[in-house]
Amino acid sequence: GDGTVPDVVGRTQAAAESLLKTNNFIPEVKEAASDTVPKGTVISQSPTANSKATKNSVVTITVSSGPGEVPVPNVINLSSLAASNQLGQAGFQVTIKQQSSATIASGIVISTNPAPGAKAAKNSTVEMTVSSGPEKVAVPNYTAGTTTWATYETALTNAGLVGAGCAVDANKISSTNPAQGTQVNKGSTVTVTCAP
Repeated sequence: GDGTVPDVVGRTQAAAESLLKTNNFIPEVKEAASDTVPKGTVISQSPTANSKATKNSVVTITVSSGPGEVPVPNVINLSSLAASNQLGQAGFQVTIKQQSSATIASGIVISTNPAPGAKAAKNSTVEMTVSSGPEKVAVPNYTAGTTTWATYETALTNAGLVGAGCAVDANKISSTNPAQGTQVNKGSTVTVTCAP
């Protein structure tokens, strides 16, 4: 005999299967991605609700597998603003992490997680690592007429700076350019004046 197919659209997969079995139909589940229907919820059914169908026949229900996956666009070397816009247009949320870089200008994207081309769910978050420019370090302090070049050269090396202008280890520092305590880019040169 015939039965009336129940309306299971919008129900959870478990509730839909249970309702169909109660009404003597055999549920068959297919999955489809959906940006609007929550994962595990029925998107559509065939035959449609309230239609007549033979008892113990198959009713196919299409269940949401959640938002579709899309490739992460390659935004490396773009400005953080342009990169955020591109990722937003592709359907992603964005978080930003700062990282200093001696080679990549401030405000430019160094990398993303997930990486460019990786598939990720729409509305998921992509973390962008953005350059904050070269790391800054202070020119080391010294005591004029007391600190030796040997000592000061070590302090410069430890700070990631290069010293120039002095050659004799035992000579005492009289001045530096830039002055002690000045914030400079890591890797830059400090000109040191020293005297015996």
